[in-house]
Amino acid sequence: VAHMQRGAMASARADLQRAHELAGAAGEHLVAAGALHNLGHLDGRLGRYPSALAAFDAARSTYVRLGSPGRLLAALDADHCEVLLNVGLAPEALDVADRYVAG
Repeated sequence: VAHMQRGAMASARADLQRAHELAGAAGEHLVAAGALHNLGHLDGRLGRYPSALAAFDAARSTYVRLGSPGRLLAALDADHCEVLLNVGLAPEALDVADRYVAG
């Protein structure tokens, strides 16, 4: 994430992909889902919207399956809304925002 904040997107992607792989191999599924969430955030910043949305869906699925804390889902929903708004899907973003607020 620090790489992303300083604009080193290729390094950010490499680190996040590696984190996802290592966490999954170690059975740390919550950490792996967090890496997917961050990959989605990265893709959203790069305008790779289909990849961002797919990563968010995969992360959400794992968060829910693991009974994840609401704060993780709230952060995911905020990032998801941002990407949906960027692609002009305001009604869908509103649905996610409603879920976020209700959460």
